Amino acid sequence: MKHEQVYFDDILKLINNSKMRILGLVAITTGLEIRFERKLISERSDDSDLKKWEDFKTKDDEETHNIHGGAQEVGKVMEMAEMVIENDQSLEELQEKLDKLLKNLVG
Repeated sequence: MKHEQVYFDDILKLINNSKMRILGLVAITTGLEIRFERKLISERSDDSDLKKWEDFKTKDDEETHNIHGGAQEVGKVMEMAEMVIENDQSLEELQEKLDKLLKNLVG
């Protein structure tokens, strides 16, 4: 299925101020340990990234719960999601899940 990928850096602003037709908000979740492992081997990872488990976990807590204000409020957005996709396997498996979801949404 051919589709266009669109990314947003502030999903709450998009939802609250959007004139776009939003088909549904989908949360893509991955366990904290898997995300940490993926970050360690990521090509995008550099020396300034969080490479210690405790630092990574603290940063995740801050972004999920907006502890210091100004964070992405990931937890709030996840609660708003109408659908959840678990991303705990390969990239190909995630793509298959997303393709199936898009087919169901747009027919």
